Amino acid sequence: MQTTMKVGIAEQKNFEIESLTSQVANVQYQIDEMNAVVNSLTDKQGHFAQLLTDAEAKKNTALGQFNQIKLVVSQVAELKQYSNVVNQQTGTAKSEVTETSQQVAQLVNQLIFSVDVIEKLTDFVNRQKSVNKAIPNELVSMLGQATADANQAIATTLTALQSCYATVSFASESYSISNLELQQSVDLESLLTGGDIDHAQSHTLFDRASAALQGVETLMTQLQNVQQQTQSRLSHMLDVEENHANLTAQLEDAKDDEAASEVQQNLVKSRADVVQAKKAYQQVKTVLANISMQSEMKIARLKTIIQSQQDTALLTLIQKAYHQAVSDYQQALEASNMAETQLEYAQAELARATTKLNSLQAGLDAAKAAAFAA
Repeated sequence: MQTTMKVGIAEQKNFEIESLTSQVANVQYQIDEMNAVVNSLTDKQGHFAQLLTDAEAKKNTALGQFNQIKLVVSQVAELKQYSNVVNQQTGTAKSEVTETSQQVAQLVNQLIFSVDVIEKLTDFVNRQKSVNKAIPNELVSMLGQATADANQAIATTLTALQSCYATVSFASESYSISNLELQQSVDLESLLTGGDIDHAQSHTLFDRASAALQGVETLMTQLQNVQQQTQSRLSHMLDVEENHANLTAQLEDAKDDEAASEVQQNLVKSRADVVQAKKAYQQVKTVLANISMQSEMKIARLKTIIQSQQDTALLTLIQKAYHQAVSDYQQALEASNMAETQLEYAQAELARATTKLNSLQAGLDAAKAAAFAA
């Protein structure tokens, strides 16, 4: 009878050892698979992280170019405004100088007429003086002096007229240069913003596109922050779940009621922590989903605004390039975070499986030791 009991106990221990050995082999196989998955996901996460870095660099470069083109557009608009003022002033100056030269020319004609009259009067007085000695010499001298003064006035006025014509020529050249500058500034603004549409409409589209881009940039910043919070809360949730799993394993391995009671208390608190961590993770996931939806709507609106602008305008092309860079960055950010989430899940599962393997291996070693002791 005693021999039969020993044989039954030995068979039971052998069965237990075989069962534990099988479980260890199965968990080891799972761990090998999980290691392969983790390695693959690590490579994937690194690849998407590099794509995210490249996309962020391109987005920052596109933003810098967009800010530069906005500054250039503002400076060209200011240049056009100043050119228009200068063109108006040079045009006014040209008109006034031309009018002055015409008046001086009329004055010269009047002076010539006056000199002719004075000369005829002088000749008449001189003829009368020869027959009438009563005509005073002072009158003859005065008329001679008047003739000389008139001739001097004509010479001086002709010099002034020559200066007026030179000024008119300079004013005309200045007006032509300012007119060319104004036309070139208009053409440059047309190249930048598109000149076939109304300027007020172009300005409105530019303001709308700028406002939409600002909204997208704000949402991108919020999206990045919330995604970081999501990753943080996910890591916390996985840590809490792992701690809960460890406490569950400790409860199963408890050797007395006192140890089991202490583990049970910690387990209750751990379960509450798991519930709280899952709730916090779900909340931040909801916020993330809402911001992602808003960003997609903002990007779609921005795309509509940009499509309503001229495709040939340099500003529009750079806006489109920046819009595409923002869209690529959002996709790369979402893909990178998804890969990181998958990797963390896989690492957590691998950690759990490793913990389970260690527990099973310890049970197997204990069973073998007990079998050898018997």
